[in-house]
Amino acid sequence: MNLALRAIGIATLASLSLVTLALADRNATTIQAATVERTSNGNALIRWQSSPSNAPVDVFLQFPGEQQLRRASRSDRDGQHELDAEESARRPLVHLTTDTGLSFTTAERLLPLQRGRNFRDLGGYRTVDGQRVKWGKIYRSGTMTHLTEADYEFLSTLGIRVICDFRANEEREREPTEWKANGSQVDYRSRDYLSESGLRALFENGAPNAQSVRATMLELYGELPYTHAPSYRTMFESLAAGDAPLAFNCSAGKDRTGVAAALLLTMLGVPREIVAEDYALSEKVVDYEAEYSRPSEIKSSKPNPFAFIAKLPAEVRAPLMRSDPEYIRTALRHIEQREGSIDAYFERVLNISKAQQQAIRNLLLEPASTNLVAKTSKTMH
Repeated sequence: MNLALRAIGIATLASLSLVTLALADRNATTIQAATVERTSNGNALIRWQSSPSNAPVDVFLQFPGEQQLRRASRSDRDGQHELDAEESARRPLVHLTTDTGLSFTTAERLLPLQRGRNFRDLGGYRTVDGQRVKWGKIYRSGTMTHLTEADYEFLSTLGIRVICDFRANEEREREPTEWKANGSQVDYRSRDYLSESGLRALFENGAPNAQSVRATMLELYGELPYTHAPSYRTMFESLAAGDAPLAFNCSAGKDRTGVAAALLLTMLGVPREIVAEDYALSEKVVDYEAEYSRPSEIKSSKPNPFAFIAKLPAEVRAPLMRSDPEYIRTALRHIEQREGSIDAYFERVLNISKAQQQAIRNLLLEPASTNLVAKTSKTMH
């Protein structure tokens, strides 16, 4: 064979190899989506969508505070696996591993707490550049004053280092956060301010209806990124310094906290429709009508700043209880109209530099899929 023919043959073999690799990649199993949700019997059900749909998937569990992975199911083809009561109570990270060794990580978003209010993990959301928010690094919540000993036993496994409390002085005095997680050195961060509620003023100075309450809520959401900028700055500075896992909260866990979550997810590159979906999830996991329409169970000499809510007719109260996606869209649009962009808000209003923003992304983002072959070979059971 002359050199020219030999060169052609080598080139042909190389091309065939590339085609083979491309076909292999195209035919490799991928996990496209996965969730962990509670069932009617209280267990947690893992569901996933793979391509191809009946491809074998290994299910590994990683419990809080542990590096070891435990295989829960091998070559599972039906797209679901139910955790038993003990496994569900511990809320593991779930690693769904394909035949290529690529692993898709998911977890139950709402923490399995007896008396938590909207305490959930912000992990798992995909970003526009194909990354994913890490699970177990950032949590959002409502008031923590009702947490039980069992709740704190569970929270002790999460390693939360910082709590950023967005509530006003009278809220914190009436419902204090007394963190009891064993072995946790928690840095509790709050600021001194007195609440000034346009909603309360509306209710005290007239006869509000559902339309006027919703209009006031939309106005309120336009103001929240500015009236609570000092609190949000503290949260972002903490994350930029690497202080995580971090939890942030207000009273309901949906308004001041909802804006903070939307700002953070936007900084991380999560699409706005997903940001709005996360915000709207609050009313799906908390019955705010029940929480705020009944008399408070707190026995305190401090006045209840939300007592006026229980006195309102249900139809007037309804917009106040909502996690209407339009509320959070209004907050973000208002920032863009006032500052020109969300990035400008971070820099000019919160004084969070581009370098700090990148540090936060480095802390909280990871590739959407990771290779667990080496890790599972040493730790799987």
